[in-house]
Amino acid sequence: MFLAVLVYWVLGFLVQDIESVPGPSYDDIEQRYIDVTLVETQKILAADIAEADRAIAGRREEMQIISDSTRNLQSTISQLIELQKLTVQKSAVLPETEQVNLSDSLARFLDNQTRYQTLNTELSRLTEQNRTWQLKSGRWTSALSS
Repeated sequence: MFLAVLVYWVLGFLVQDIESVPGPSYDDIEQRYIDVTLVETQKILAADIAEADRAIAGRREEMQIISDSTRNLQSTISQLIELQKLTVQKSAVLPETEQVNLSDSLARFLDNQTRYQTLNTELSRLTEQNRTWQLKSGRWTSALSS
């Protein structure tokens, strides 16, 4: 029994003693053993990746807004075409304002489609750029840890 208490007390003392010893400073080790250019390059790549992520999120948000707008325009165009069909079936003429609305809606729809395609192309470019930076970052990280 006495031996168990003694072992417990010694282990407690050792653990407390080990905990009181300060560990190594990561910054000191980094400065001594790691090339500064690798660290700086890693920081630059991390900042570039973060910026690309923000840009990608922004483009996706813009694309969602344009997509919603396009759906609304598509609905408007469908309604105007239905109105035009009914007018033709009744052998009547579509009022000038409705014809202008249809033309404007079609023009906006086509403009939105063009903007959507442009944003989609830019999103693809940004995603590819981000992927490249992440690959480089992975290589630099493995170089830093070697």
